[in-house]
Amino acid sequence: MVRVEKLLPNKTFQKNLIPKYIFKIADIKNPLFIASFFVSSINLIGLTLPLIISSIYNDYSTFLSHLGGLINVFATLVNTFILEKRLSISFESSLKDDEILVLLVISRIFAYLLVSILFIIWYSNIVIQ
Repeated sequence: MVRVEKLLPNKTFQKNLIPKYIFKIADIKNPLFIASFFVSSINLIGLTLPLIISSIYNDYSTFLSHLGGLINVFATLVNTFILEKRLSISFESSLKDDEILVLLVISRIFAYLLVSILFIIWYSNIVIQ
């Protein structure tokens, strides 16, 4: 396997690939964090919820399983044209404190945790009843 440094000899690369940016609570107000959080939440809900509901309502299973794609269209467009564009630019930059990467990763982790907690609460309410 050829290393990237050999292919691009004039480009300077970071030796330490771990971002040194420290996440702060005030970063939650960052528009990039908010957009990434909502896009990740919509993607996860759009992928899982229609399949779960279609297993409950067998008569509408085809409609509900296709509904996930319709839900994800908006989130995918925002993700592709706004968030991933900024993320690819940050990968190409030689900045040591990479705020964009840290915000995107942490917002996606928060989104997955929130959606999983909501599903657990929803499932526990169904089982109890």
